[in-house]
Amino acid sequence: MRFTLRQRHEAMVDKSGGPDACWPWTGSQVGKDKHGVGYGQLMGPDHKPLAAHRLAYQFEHGRIPKGAMVLHRCGNRACCNPAHLYTGDNAQNMRDKSRHGRAAKRLTPQAVALIRAEWQVAVEQGRKHGTVARLVRQYGVNRKTVQDIIDGLSWRHLEPVDNPPQLNVDAVRAIREQYAAGATAKTLAAAYGVTPQCIYDITARRTWTRVR
Repeated sequence: MRFTLRQRHEAMVDKSGGPDACWPWTGSQVGKDKHGVGYGQLMGPDHKPLAAHRLAYQFEHGRIPKGAMVLHRCGNRACCNPAHLYTGDNAQNMRDKSRHGRAAKRLTPQAVALIRAEWQVAVEQGRKHGTVARLVRQYGVNRKTVQDIIDGLSWRHLEPVDNPPQLNVDAVRAIREQYAAGATAKTLAAAYGVTPQCIYDITARRTWTRVR
């Protein structure tokens, strides 16, 4: 008997706390916080990982608006209770993180590499318009910070995107967290100098399997 995606998802959600409680994901998780709690992940029909909380929202509320994030009112990354989920943008996500004591740290080298890679992909695809504004929202910084990174006026000590960092344990963990948060395989591939298939293999845990 073949189970549907929804049936497989339901089997991994713990609803024992009742309708008002968090429903934690009991399967694979990525992007774990300091308490060891991460975003649930389920392999989709095309063998690509899907975010469990986004699926929970879709099953209950329908289609997620284009470009929207699915956020947790409860602050629990593993929660899949649709009553605790809502759609919003990165600015709302930053406010939630601050409210729940999970405010983002200052930009990391990996984030800077991603900003440059996302801009490079936007240029190649002829969709520069609106990209800077989206990056501002995504990383919770001001427009000048993003523009200076793109123009090479800040973070000059980092290698350019065409000479990306080598993959290591920290990079693999960052890739999984960034993918779970919504970064595309193509953007991550450009940032880390690998192929999109390599990113899919990392996020699906077909490679680097011992990295948690």
